[in-house]
Amino acid sequence: MYYLKKIYIILIIIFLIIFPKGGFKFGDIPITWGYVLLIISIPLCILGKIRFINKNRYYVFILTLPFIIYSFIILILRMEKIDLAYTLSFCLSILILPFVFLILYDNILDSDMFNKTFPRIFFWGIRIVIIFGLLLFFCKLCYGINIEIPYLTVNIDDNMEDKNNNRSGISKLYSTYNNGNLYGICMIILAPLFFKYEKNNIYRCLFFISLFLTLSRTIWIGIIIYFIIYIFKNFIKGKNIMIILLIVISLIIGFPYLLRFMNKDISFIMDSNLGGRRYQLNFLKDASLFGHGSFKGIVEIVYLSIIDIFGVIGLLLFILYLASPIIVYKIKKNNSNLYWGLILYSILCLSDGAILLIPVMSFYWFISSYMFKNTETDIEIDGS
Repeated sequence: MYYLKKIYIILIIIFLIIFPKGGFKFGDIPITWGYVLLIISIPLCILGKIRFINKNRYYVFILTLPFIIYSFIILILRMEKIDLAYTLSFCLSILILPFVFLILYDNILDSDMFNKTFPRIFFWGIRIVIIFGLLLFFCKLCYGINIEIPYLTVNIDDNMEDKNNNRSGISKLYSTYNNGNLYGICMIILAPLFFKYEKNNIYRCLFFISLFLTLSRTIWIGIIIYFIIYIFKNFIKGKNIMIILLIVISLIIGFPYLLRFMNKDISFIMDSNLGGRRYQLNFLKDASLFGHGSFKGIVEIVYLSIIDIFGVIGLLLFILYLASPIIVYKIKKNNSNLYWGLILYSILCLSDGAILLIPVMSFYWFISSYMFKNTETDIEIDGS
């Protein structure tokens, strides 16, 4: 039984991190292997013996409940005006995943088996995703070909030409995530955990290079904020000053070349149309306490979409929902910087949160749960 659990955990990690889009579609609903494994594990965990729940995770989950309950009621009241695919995605991503990672997986994340298994697979998984992404990017750039493995690196029913990855004739880097913005968002959430284990500076550099090659303004903003946090934290301590200066100089020198590579100028950064998102500002004009209209997904600027669908009350509860792990972390003063990824994601939601896309919220709630684990078992990993 021990080895079956271990294999199951390994498969979930592999299909969520390395092959998150592998699968097929049932109508308009994407069925991915990672989420199938997650869903199957829910009744297994419920039927299993649940021991004491980590108090921190329990408090986080309690703080998510106001939005979970409120949004569920709103969806029920507007049942005749919903889109089935988006509604199922919302229920799984927003309502169910916090319960899965904070409550059901509580004992699993604290187990010796998980802490001995996860770090190495996660560490090499991110490396594989980075290398595959760079290989795919340059193959597309130089030879105009995509490397696709149906059911594994891509959903068999998806057409990669419809994934909005074109940037002035250049394809964004998207690796196995099928979309540049999605890849960047997921990597930014996971970045603090990756750097916790990754000590090889070559792979650290490749990580950021892959993010820059997403050619996404949203992701660039995330990288810049990450560097600002890193610089501030380390500069005031007098640590790694030379590395910090090299990072700053590289950004200043390299950014104009990146824009030129894309056949763009500084106006690309100062786009008044907000990358086609300007219309979403109109949601503020029609804002109400409880929202209005049908539920047909959440658009790029997550907070504006929430205020449109769920109203001002829904927005306030949603902010509490996203901030719940950060609030508990700050109150409990746990020794972890993994919450950086959560803060960065919350900021990216001002531009493009991809909140209903697989596997964004599974990563968000996994990190929210993982940073409260009882045991800090840091596995020594060969960085060569």
